[in-house]
Amino acid sequence: MDQLASKPNLLFLAAVRYDVSTSSEIPSFIENLVWKDWSLFVKLLLITPRLRKPEIHTKFVKAVTTKYLVNKETNVSEHDIFVEAGDILYMVNGKFHCETGPAITGPNGDMYCINNRKHRIGPDGEKLPAVTFKSGQEYWVDGERHCTTGWAMHNDIGTDQEGYYWFQNGDLHRDDGAAVEFVNGGRHYYVHGKLHRVDGPALIKPITHDDPFRQEQWWNNGVRTRIGDAATTIWDVNGICERSWYVDGKKHREDGPAIEHGTQIGTPEEHLTEQHWFQNDVHHRIGGPAAIREDMYEIWLVNGKKHRTDGPAMVSVNGNDREEVWFLEDMEVTREAVEILYPLQIAPPAEETTSSLFWDYTFHKK
Repeated sequence: MDQLASKPNLLFLAAVRYDVSTSSEIPSFIENLVWKDWSLFVKLLLITPRLRKPEIHTKFVKAVTTKYLVNKETNVSEHDIFVEAGDILYMVNGKFHCETGPAITGPNGDMYCINNRKHRIGPDGEKLPAVTFKSGQEYWVDGERHCTTGWAMHNDIGTDQEGYYWFQNGDLHRDDGAAVEFVNGGRHYYVHGKLHRVDGPALIKPITHDDPFRQEQWWNNGVRTRIGDAATTIWDVNGICERSWYVDGKKHREDGPAIEHGTQIGTPEEHLTEQHWFQNDVHHRIGGPAAIREDMYEIWLVNGKKHRTDGPAMVSVNGNDREEVWFLEDMEVTREAVEILYPLQIAPPAEETTSSLFWDYTFHKK
């Protein structure tokens, strides 16, 4: 027995001879070794290939834990081993902990923990995964995803999230490229846990089976922002597009609409169908409508409130039918009230004709 305990390979060979697929009894050599050295039992379960087969593993674990863990003696009371959904959980003083192998192991994968924190470093400081499972692996140090020599997490789960992730000290981070590289071509650039890129969009998402939109977003230090052009652009498979201008995380543009909808935007075939003016994240425009749609609808807003002193603040046209609604400071009023308060600003009804970016009036100055 001492010879088996001192030579793990012999122990494993002996274990393989035990046909757990046909018997639920625990052979005497395992019984004696378990009571002699509890850690040998753990090593036996973790390393013996035969016992890692799902159908054999589960039966063996149940047999051993039923006999030895339900009414365990005081000499193993501080080392708890439990079975949960077919996995072996190795704990010390109530914490997941094992210095010789994974603290959680089972047919679907392993997790290495020290004092309840995912952690694994090789004897020479080499990169070793702390979490392994059928669809990927992860590198952890002191409870944080971390790797300085490459990606820290890879999953192969067959969804749009399948890919490679770079982490340092628990944060998504990479200095020389995208911190997330999806198999479908998507890229996310992070620096110290914040979306960030200075020479291009920080978020690039292709059209996928689950999402029919392609998207690019520009971020700086965790804030969506871009000077001089749209910070977000979205396309669908038919060329329909939306562009949004952001400055310091707020929808904002000084020289035009902050949101544009249309087709083939940015090309000679560009066709706009809807526009919205924003300043500092507030619907706002002086001297023109803050929202315009191609289907003959416009709304005038100042500081987020429907307001206009030289005509109706909301106008819609449906064929020969024209509807006007007058507002002052977000309060609906009559035309007569506006004419009394602002008599010199309203054009006579006879002069009203269509024009604008899509359509307009003679009193509407762009």
